[in-house]
Amino acid sequence: TSGGYASLANATAVTTVASTRGDAIALIDDASTQTVDLLLSQTYSVTGDNAKYAAMFYPWCWFSFDSSVISPNSSSGTTATTILPGSIAYLLAFANSIKTNADWFAASGVTRGRIPNIVKPVTEIGESTMHKLQGDDTTSNLTVRINPIMQMGTYGYKVWGNRVMWKSSVTTVDSFLEFLNIRILLCDLKKNMYASSIRSTFEPNDDITWINFKTMNSTL
Repeated sequence: TSGGYASLANATAVTTVASTRGDAIALIDDASTQTVDLLLSQTYSVTGDNAKYAAMFYPWCWFSFDSSVISPNSSSGTTATTILPGSIAYLLAFANSIKTNADWFAASGVTRGRIPNIVKPVTEIGESTMHKLQGDDTTSNLTVRINPIMQMGTYGYKVWGNRVMWKSSVTTVDSFLEFLNIRILLCDLKKNMYASSIRSTFEPNDDITWINFKTMNSTL
């Protein structure tokens, strides 16, 4: 993660590493004081193919945890409230989702986008802003896609976006590479194929080796 620094200059380096690896995703956070207007007008350094390996969640949120989670020296049983980047909200939703779902299921929406321990976002997002952040509103000058954390009717606060930061130049149809869960699946495939290829190195090029290779890659 980029750590929520006020400057997004380090986001370029983080996403370059993820893109070069090809099996990782950079979670980019803006400063906690960032307003929606500044967010929408900001020029981002995460562009091009590198943006296919990055995702951003907005805004920061208040969370309520057992005090022992916030401070290792605190006794458990009491609660502490703290403000954390939007990427933490996503990671909490993702961790909750993969208890019962494959990790390439989108950790967003009413069910899988549930965020444990959230109190509220620091900024409330409405539907019109949501469409601007997601790139659905063509009047927005935003050069990337940003996933909002927002109140959804009576369902509470949810991760309401499943996009990488990359924004396709083709406006008539969505590219599957714009979706975060697809990027996670591709990362899984690369990791798995790398591991099975290493195990198959120096093995004879025969049917048994290929059967073993396919078996090792059939677990996804």
